[in-house]
Amino acid sequence: ELAPAPVLGVGVGTPGVIDPTGVVLRSTNLAWRDVPLAQTIATRTGRPTHVGNDTSLAALAEFGAQEGDASNLMLVEISDGVGAGIVLSGAIHRGEAWAAGEIGHLLAVADGDVCTCGKQGCLETVASVPNILKTAGVKANGHLDTDHPGLVSAVERAADHVGAVLAAAVAILDVHHIVLAGPLNAFELMK
Repeated sequence: ELAPAPVLGVGVGTPGVIDPTGVVLRSTNLAWRDVPLAQTIATRTGRPTHVGNDTSLAALAEFGAQEGDASNLMLVEISDGVGAGIVLSGAIHRGEAWAAGEIGHLLAVADGDVCTCGKQGCLETVASVPNILKTAGVKANGHLDTDHPGLVSAVERAADHVGAVLAAAVAILDVHHIVLAGPLNAFELMK
């Protein structure tokens, strides 16, 4: 009732593996499993609802904003987790089990920390913003002290691991347009 025009539908982007019907099959960072999010929202709003992976939808938006004739793009989001949205030949690539782009759960550090997914040494354990801050000994309080001892080295370590994973992804997918997304102040440290 607050919309200035008729609401035709609802679109939601959320972290996790989402099937085509809008069921969040799993989202380790939200501790969700088999959540019928699209159906729940559609029932409550009375409007058609589409739910997709947040990073995949961001990649599609970035692809639409690109100038030139690029048909492939990978958007890598580094925030509470690490994930990638992949656009191949102009369409979101979701994979056979709708889990394409879950690069945060690729091995980055042999014998590393245990990840929220239960595996050990995942990229998220060294490259998510909370884990970068933890490695540097910085408390997350909304303000990032870029002069904090250890922060630059923690970010550089994370960037090395992200770079190694992305090098493999580029070699496999032959995608040359890579977009990094996440908190701006984290990327300022990577200059």
